[in-house]
Amino acid sequence: LLRGRVFCGHCHKTLTSMIIDKKNKETKDIISARYYYKCETEGCELEGKSARAGIVLKAAQEFFANYLFVTKNN
Repeated sequence: LLRGRVFCGHCHKTLTSMIIDKKNKETKDIISARYYYKCETEGCELEGKSARAGIVLKAAQEFFANYLFVTKNN
């Protein structure tokens, strides 16, 4: 979802989307999987930093709730 459409706020390059497994520390069993976006641009201040896709989707939903393109005003 939104692959290639989410950009780093610092370097403005496309973020990489990925799924990261959360594991039980003792048994190493996978507890859950989460979807993330991560900056992999060499030299960027945010290189290696990631954001949960849920946060990105929530921001997009709030944007479209405020800026619907089907109204006369927009």
